[in-house]
Amino acid sequence: MPLAMDRHFFASERTRLGYTQDRLAAILDVNIYTIKKWEGGSRKIPAEMAYVLGALANGLEPVGVNFLVPLPRVTGYIIAAIQAELKPAGAEFISEIPKSSKPDKSED
Repeated sequence: MPLAMDRHFFASERTRLGYTQDRLAAILDVNIYTIKKWEGGSRKIPAEMAYVLGALANGLEPVGVNFLVPLPRVTGYIIAAIQAELKPAGAEFISEIPKSSKPDKSED
C-alpha cells in the first residue's frame, strides 16, 4: 500500500524551515500548484518528501543536478539525505493511503 506524508506536518515543517510555498517550489523545481495541492489536501504528499525535508533542514545540496543528464532536484535531495545517513524528517507523520471507498466501475 502506498505511503503519504501528513499535509499539516509538511506545511508546518516548510514554515519552520523558513520557506514560502513559492520558494520551496522553486528550490524543488516543481510547480507551485503541486505544493498548494499537497498542503490543501487534494494531492497526497509522497512519503519520500521526508528525506527532502531532512536534507533541507541540514543544509544539504541535491546530488546529480550537474550531471550530463541531471537528476530531478527532489531525487537529488533524497539521495543527499540517504548518503548523509539522515533519518527522514517527520517519519511519524507518514501513513498508508487508504484504498478509495468508491466502487470499482469495472465490476458493472
